[in-house]
Formats: sequence, C-alpha cells, structure tokens
Amino acid sequence: MAQEKNAGIRIISFTFPQYDTVKIFPIGDLHIGDPAVRLDLFQKLLEKIQTTENAFLVLLGDIVNNAIKTSVSNVYNEVIPPGEQKKLAVELLRPVASKILGMVSGNHEYRTKREVDQDIMLDIALALGIEDRYDPHHLLVDIAVGRSRYVFYIFHGHSATRLPGGTVNAYQYVHMNLFGVDAYIHGHSHHPYVMPFSTYFYAHNNRKVEQKIFYDISVSPWSVWSGYAIRKQMRPRPVVPITIELHSRPKKMGVFIGICPEKVVECKV
Repeated sequence: MAQEKNAGIRIISFTFPQYDTVKIFPIGDLHIGDPAVRLDLFQKLLEKIQTTENAFLVLLGDIVNNAIKTSVSNVYNEVIPPGEQKKLAVELLRPVASKILGMVSGNHEYRTKREVDQDIMLDIALALGIEDRYDPHHLLVDIAVGRSRYVFYIFHGHSATRLPGGTVNAYQYVHMNLFGVDAYIHGHSHHPYVMPFSTYFYAHNNRKVEQKIFYDISVSPWSVWSGYAIRKQMRPRPVVPITIELHSRPKKMGVFIGICPEKVVECKV
C-alpha cells in the first residue's frame, strides 16, 4: 500500500499482481445499534469476504447509528449505546481489517465529532490498526489488478431527497468536481443503485476525442422499514449488497447488485 495527498484528497494505492480479478464490496449505512438493522445478513457478507482471497471492502460511514440527544434518531430506541456500538463494529470488522482498503465517516459518526470532538470512525480505524486508510471526508482509492488500474472516489454523501431520481441528480455535481475516476461510491440516501455514465474528452497525448465511462454507485442500507422512515413515509429500501468486480486484462469493471427475498431472510452475495 502507498499513499499521498494531492489537492486536499488522500490517495491510497494498492497493487494486486497475483489476481486476475478482484472483488470490492462497498459497505455503508450499517447503523449498528438501530433495532431494524439486519446484522445477521452483514455477518454473512463478512464471512464471504474473509474466506475469499481476492475479496476486499471499503467503508462509507454510518457504520454506527450513534443516536444522541441532539440528533433525529431516538436515543431510547437504541439496542446498545454508542460506546458499545463502536466496540461491536470493531469486533465485527477485526477479522477483515487487512482487507479494508479505505474508510470515511458518515453524518451519524459526525454527530459526536461536532458535539465533543470525538471521531468515532477514527477510533474504529485505530482499533483495527488501519488509521492510515481513513479520512473523515473522502478518499481516492487506486487499485492495480495486474496491468489494469482502477480509481474509486469514496465519500459518505449528503442528499436528503426522498426519491431515487433525486438522489441520482444530487450527485451530478460530484462528477464535475473530480474527473477521471472509474466510480463514485457513496451511501447516506439509502437508495441503492448503480448508474453508468460517460463523457467525451480530448486526449492530449494522441490528439483524439475519447470516451470515458464511469459509474455512480449508491450502496444499500442494512435495515428494514421502521421507525423514522415510517413516520416520514419514506419508501422501504431493499437490503441488496453491491459487488464490484475488477479484471486484469483487458480492463473491465462489472458492478452487481445482490438479490434478497421479499422478507429479507437471506441475501445472495
């Protein structure tokens, strides 16, 4: 692993010459401590990552629910208090700590940072021994698989729109802020989707107009419809983990959404 910082963005680089393909699982909006969270499904995914040599993950924030008195979340509904949520997050993630390629903070963790200057995600990173792979805001994760290179821009997100189309529209400006990456990966909205885009650019090296294809990926939440979402009449969201598959030669990226039965009993990943 190598890293640098450029234009205020930390860049973390990984090289995997030994694999023909690498699988990346982006994880966010786990909300440990919320009674509606399906930790059983999350643990199944972690077991898959742990036992699959070429599988890795990135963490996109809101790993803990962290309900406090000044937050929208109800402190009295929490299954376990914030301190225990953090401990459980470390316990769950420790077996796959070496496979975490990057992690950022979410608005639920930021509550404590704002109120008492305690960074929960940094504490988790320190406990896992991967604080060099953490940034509170955003990261560029550069992954070389054989001779092919892929770059992800990961951040938590902040759209408050109710409908999926509004979420897609809200992140258009992010594509303008940072050009050249293969995927923009975020969560927060609880609208899981994979949206391919493309743009044309002038390549100075060969003086040709070329096409750049990239993905906007919004990850799945891990909770069922309940509480705040019902009171606000937000749409129920499926628990559908996303898999990103990176190929060595030729350069090719596939993005797949897992399928869960209607009652969210078991998730295929």
